[in-house]
Amino acid sequence: MLKHVMGLGLQDNGTMGAHHLATVALVVLSYMLNVHLVGLVVFGTLNLSNPLLHLSKLASCLEFKTAKMALFALFAAVFFVTRVVLFPYFILRWCVRLTAQQHCSLESHRLCVSVWCMQ
Repeated sequence: MLKHVMGLGLQDNGTMGAHHLATVALVVLSYMLNVHLVGLVVFGTLNLSNPLLHLSKLASCLEFKTAKMALFALFAAVFFVTRVVLFPYFILRWCVRLTAQQHCSLESHRLCVSVWCMQ
């Protein structure tokens, strides 16, 4: 986050700074609301492809064209599967079910009953 303040890197410093602050706020909020397991699973799932992107950037800097393309293709595949397939169809449904079970009494909370029935 410090490189954005110093003006290094790309010129979307404000957007990236806001993105990182929102991410940290969501992690802290999930811990404060006692849904840290949900926050950890979401954070881990959405960041699963990041090492592959960084390895692709490293291969680009070292001018390893074949490795760069292979790593980037692998990154794109993992990014697609985790963000488009895995996250909405499995992670979000699991998170909603888990938080409804932890924080709701099904007899007294109409919203929780609605959420529970969606499962």
